[in-house]
Amino acid sequence: MSAKIVDDILFLNDKPIIKSINGGFSVAPVETQAGAFLKINFPENDGPITLQNLGVFVAAKGLGGCHLRPDTPYWFSPFGGDPTIDIKNQITWLAVAHEDNSYTFIVAIPSDNACIYMNPKPMPREKRNPTEPAFNFFGETGDAYTLVEPCVGAFIINGNNLPEIINQAAEEVNRFKPTAVLRKDKEYPEFAKKLGWCTWNAFYQEVSAEKVLKGLQTLKDVGIEPRTLILDDGWQDVAPFKTGGNVLVGWDGNAKFGSMKEFVAKVKELTSIDTFMVWHAVCGYWQGVAKDLFPNSELADKTVLRYCDNSICDWQKGLLSSIPVDFAKFYDAYHSHLAECGIDGVKIDNQASLTFLSSGFGGRVKRFNQMREAMNQTTKKYFNNNLITCMAHAPEVFYNSMENNITRSSDDYFPNEPASHALHLYTNAMTATWFGNFLWMDWDMFLSDHATGKYHAAARAISGGPMYFADEPGKHDASVLKRTVFADGTTPRAAAPARAMTCSVFMDLMEGSAPLRLVTPFNYGTMCSFFSMVSPKEGCTQTSDCSFDIADVEELADTGKTYACWGDARQELTTIKRGDLMDMSLPPYEFELLTLSPIENGFAPIGLVNMFNTLGAIEKLEWQANGSITMKLHGNGCFVAYSDTKPSAVLVNGAASDFAWTEDKLSIELPANCELTINF
Repeated sequence: MSAKIVDDILFLNDKPIIKSINGGFSVAPVETQAGAFLKINFPENDGPITLQNLGVFVAAKGLGGCHLRPDTPYWFSPFGGDPTIDIKNQITWLAVAHEDNSYTFIVAIPSDNACIYMNPKPMPREKRNPTEPAFNFFGETGDAYTLVEPCVGAFIINGNNLPEIINQAAEEVNRFKPTAVLRKDKEYPEFAKKLGWCTWNAFYQEVSAEKVLKGLQTLKDVGIEPRTLILDDGWQDVAPFKTGGNVLVGWDGNAKFGSMKEFVAKVKELTSIDTFMVWHAVCGYWQGVAKDLFPNSELADKTVLRYCDNSICDWQKGLLSSIPVDFAKFYDAYHSHLAECGIDGVKIDNQASLTFLSSGFGGRVKRFNQMREAMNQTTKKYFNNNLITCMAHAPEVFYNSMENNITRSSDDYFPNEPASHALHLYTNAMTATWFGNFLWMDWDMFLSDHATGKYHAAARAISGGPMYFADEPGKHDASVLKRTVFADGTTPRAAAPARAMTCSVFMDLMEGSAPLRLVTPFNYGTMCSFFSMVSPKEGCTQTSDCSFDIADVEELADTGKTYACWGDARQELTTIKRGDLMDMSLPPYEFELLTLSPIENGFAPIGLVNMFNTLGAIEKLEWQANGSITMKLHGNGCFVAYSDTKPSAVLVNGAASDFAWTEDKLSIELPANCELTINF
């Protein structure tokens, strides 16, 4: 792809993309010809924050992307709609739909000394050009003595297939910034392969050893035995800090837990748990570490400070924090102790707080790099990369995940806030659309017996990320949980994280009239999911409506194939090809999961339909020379496939098995972890 700036217009492949671009930009094409990097010449000696006008996009008809939430530096917020929509500052990635049906994708990239964002050019909505949205670039160091320098600060690409150009952009960013290791080049951590239980929504900070054991027992009583435990905030030994908040005062557990080594051993002996993880904040606890726990020379008192705006949570404004100077020493000391206690992994929270705790350290990029390098080293050394990154939507984190491969992709799950549930799913999906190229997305915990339990469970099941819940003792919906986990405690996997369909990227989904549409790829098919974006209100009869066409999914649109289609809500098997429309009308908290499998030689596997994630059960499928099919499946339950011919025999683990076949639908009840042969 050729890239050039001529007469203040940025061209990609001779197509005008941005006009009124000023002299502060130049382009650096890449060897693969897939897009170009933008060099930003920020004003010299402008300070720790600075702006450079980008210009306006040409012939735009839609925008979509993610920006930091204005009330917190910890989490992204998604946006989508026409070019006059209100967009907040600090955009991390932006997709532009053009009137010629092409797309431009542009992503801001941290430089060596500054975090780079895009900002919409401020102007009243009524004065915004409906086809020419204007943007600036914004650079921030987080340190009064570190100035923003000229840098390569963005990558831009244009094409007719949005998912394809996003993937190409990720490859180029990885080549340019080797610490931005791609998800596909890292191992999926062991803890995330198994069903987990987290203590947060069950107990919050009132968690105790007795409550944990009681919760695991009541789960066992209803036939649910998670293999991973995440002991969240409330277990550590902490004390009040001089200016407010609490700091870590001991490596071991507090009085509610006593010896963590003994407690961990007890949990593993008495319950199904084999992976025990604990929570801690990036600097130990929310306000850091007590000086008598870690030598004075290793700590620094820092006041919460941010130069760019006021986007700090109220509970942290002005608080002093006692934070580690050398993260490598701190994490090695802490994580080695946890490992000696038998702990198998960590959830590290509050990571984006370094955004405003980096003054005097050479700025936020340098500080984030130090923290992430240390974290990657010790979690690999002591925990085999069993790490959940949390409260960490600072771009530096995503582009410094050399070993870590799981990150929380939205704000917390808030069971008691009805308006939050649809937004929660929307945020995770949009975060995954770009950052899912670098890490698997963790959509957070949920409550199985809540009114939204099934809604959230289904979303987690098709997300590709870990599956863990946070039920209170005795408050479980086993029928929901059993659709997420195999008998051996493992959970169905996907080939890649779920992403928003292109049509969803450019919609204001929080309006509620259209559902969130997701695509999840598997080795033997694709799942397309539709989740209502309507929040329930008394007397409200609104639904989220759409019509689905295979053409909505770029990976399937031009194959010319016919697909077997299983609808989870419909509980029926049909076929679908390009041009066929399937209507959706979803009330609040309702959803439809479509399993699409290409019909080859009159056959297409659907998987285990007793699971939300049907295709994740299929580990291997081979056609034999005699026309029979052999498959290896994980889990047990009702296997369904499309077959236009009635099988002559079905063998399960080499023995003849009963099956049902009617109207091209083949159904077989399978035991756990079996080999299946279908003869014709």
